[in-house]
Amino acid sequence: MDNGHNPIRWQCKSNGCYLTECHPKIEIFAECFTGKIAFSDIDAITEINNKFLLMEWKGIGGQVTGGQERMFRSLMQRDDFTVFLVYGDSKTMEVFYYLRYHKNHVYKRRNGTLETLKKQFKIWERWARNDLQEWN
Repeated sequence: MDNGHNPIRWQCKSNGCYLTECHPKIEIFAECFTGKIAFSDIDAITEINNKFLLMEWKGIGGQVTGGQERMFRSLMQRDDFTVFLVYGDSKTMEVFYYLRYHKNHVYKRRNGTLETLKKQFKIWERWARNDLQEWN
């Protein structure tokens, strides 16, 4: 598999688990907020021309928390934010289905593959570069 321009170069076998060795322990900041408010772990985000594409990946059975849902809905009210909620197997990178939040709309669930998701990201890039007026 081509790891593209920005591969994670961490070697778990020699350096230990990336999650325990490198990932910030955001739960430490829980005391800074009241109730169930906490930082959300965003899986991926990119920007082109002040337009943002955020991807949140969930394994099958994974659930979007109420706070994540509110965040996605808040972001999608802005014209410059698109959120993809992807359900799949992160170990194999198999995509089962995804939802897209954009311009005050949650698009219906679409079954897909890694290739169909990549195609959506390429279309988003065309839109972000102003090579495409709208996309559905």
